[in-house]
Amino acid sequence: SLDLRGLPPTLEEVAAFVAETRPNAYEALVEDFLRSPHYGERMAVGWLDVARYADTNGYEKDRGRSIWPYRDWVIRAFNNDMPFD
Repeated sequence: SLDLRGLPPTLEEVAAFVAETRPNAYEALVEDFLRSPHYGERMAVGWLDVARYADTNGYEKDRGRSIWPYRDWVIRAFNNDMPFD
């Protein structure tokens, strides 16, 4: 959960997994985490760090910038499993 979504599992998710009897319970849980919108947010962190993404210019007057559409595009790209090229 932390690796794929950047969030700990909820108590309900833990209880449901412990009660699960299917032999493919782990794989099903991973698929659920991959479908979470938080997956794209977690995976985008590295890309946005490399691109030096920031909502402000971070210098002196620290004025805001309208770069958030790029951030949202990167997150959607991961959530939609877009190819690298």
